[in-house]
Amino acid sequence: MVGENSDRQIAFVASLITGQQSSVMEIVINKGSVDGVKNGEQYLIFGYGAEITDPETGENLGPLEVVKGRGKVVHTQERFSTVRSIETEPPRTVKTVKGAQFPFSSGHVIEEEIPRVLPFRDVQVGDRARPI
Repeated sequence: MVGENSDRQIAFVASLITGQQSSVMEIVINKGSVDGVKNGEQYLIFGYGAEITDPETGENLGPLEVVKGRGKVVHTQERFSTVRSIETEPPRTVKTVKGAQFPFSSGHVIEEEIPRVLPFRDVQVGDRARPI
């Protein structure tokens, strides 16, 4: 069954790894190499919100998945894995002067677009992680 197969792929957030200013850039999920998890795989991290009801039929459609971010497996152990956030904001342009011999020459300016990686949003132990 499709639902049965997808349930086996769902992992749970087991631990949070906090960085600067208490932002969560990495999480630990409760699936590892024995479950087939490999470095480089991407996961959608989510929690459950309110139950959604079909306005026409009144049927309960299930809980809303509240997305907390996307991440990539950076370290796999036998029974758990570390997942790092890969969500980014639009890149900002940074200008760097190369080859300058101050105060005698100006060198040349190199422009680079540098994206900023964002932390997971309000992630909690017990949230879910699904391969994407």
